[in-house]
Amino acid sequence: MSNFPDLLNVDQENTGENFWPSLTDIMMVVVMIFLISTATLIIRNWSLVQDLTTTIEKERAARQKIQLTTAENMTLEERVAALEGMLSDFQLRDMRSREEKVALEARVSKLLAELSQSTNFVAALEEKLADKSSQIQAQLAQLQQIENELKAARDEARLRQQTLDSLQTELQQQTIQLADKTRELASANEIITSLRLERKQQQTALDTSRQTMALSEENLAKLREQFAELEQKYNKLVRPARTTKGKIIVSARLQKIDGENHFAIKLPDSRRFESIDKATLHEKLAALKAKFGDKLYVRIVFPDDNGLSYKEAYAFTNEILSKYDYYHAQ
Repeated sequence: MSNFPDLLNVDQENTGENFWPSLTDIMMVVVMIFLISTATLIIRNWSLVQDLTTTIEKERAARQKIQLTTAENMTLEERVAALEGMLSDFQLRDMRSREEKVALEARVSKLLAELSQSTNFVAALEEKLADKSSQIQAQLAQLQQIENELKAARDEARLRQQTLDSLQTELQQQTIQLADKTRELASANEIITSLRLERKQQQTALDTSRQTMALSEENLAKLREQFAELEQKYNKLVRPARTTKGKIIVSARLQKIDGENHFAIKLPDSRRFESIDKATLHEKLAALKAKFGDKLYVRIVFPDDNGLSYKEAYAFTNEILSKYDYYHAQ
C-alpha cells in the first residue's frame, strides 16, 4: 500500500473534475486484473480436481476389471504375485495422489493468501470473495472426499496385505504338508517295493508248487488209468462182460465249448441228440433208471474235439455210470 501515490495530498489545482474518473479507472483495472487472476486460478484448480477425480475413477475401474478378469484364471502362486504387483502399483498411485493433493492444497492455500491480501485493496469485493470462498470450501470438501477415498483405498490395501499374508501362510502350510506327503509316498513306495519282491518270491514258490501239483495230477491220472485197467480186468475175471444185448440203450454226451460244458442226451426211441443242461440230464436218466431198472445201458459219448481233460471226462463217466448204468450201478 505504501508504493501507491498519496492521492489525498494532491494540490487542489490538480484535483479537478478528472481526479475521480482517473481513480475509478485505476480501481476498475485493478479489480479486473484481480478477477481475471482469480478466475484463472480457480479454473486451473478446478481442472486439476476434475483430472484427479477422473484419474482415480479410471484407476478404480481398471483395478476392478483386472481383479475380475484375472481372479478366475490365476493359480495360487499367480494370485500371490498379482496381489503383490497390484499392491506395489497401488502404493505408487497412492504416493502420487498424496503428492498431487499436497500440491493442490498448496495452490489452494496460495489462492486463499492472494484472496486475503486482495481484501485490503478492494472492500467492495467482499461479497464476491465470500462466494469464491464458498467455492473453495466446496473444493476443500471434494478434497476431503478424495482423502476419504484414499483412506478407504489404503484400508483396502491393508486388507489385501492381510489376505496376502494369510495366503502366504497357507502356502507355507501346504508346502509342509506336501513335504510330509512326499516322505509318506517314499515310505509307501519302499513298502510296495518290498511287497512286490515278497510277492514275486511267493509267486515263484507258487509256480513251483503248481508244477509239483501238475506232476502229482499226472501221476494220479496214470494211477487211475492203471486202476481202471485193473478194474476192467478184474471185472472180466469175476463178472460177465458188459453188453448191450437185451438192454435199453441211452447215450449221454459231454463236450466243452468256449470253456463251458454242453450236455446232450439221445433217448432209446430217438435218433438224434437233444441239448439239455446237467440237471435235466440227471432227471431224464433217473426217470429211465426207475422205468427200466437193470436193463438200462448208458453209453458215454465224447466228440473228437470235446475240449475236455482226462480228469473231467473220467469224472463225468464215473458219475453217470455209477448212478444209472445197469453194470456199474449194481
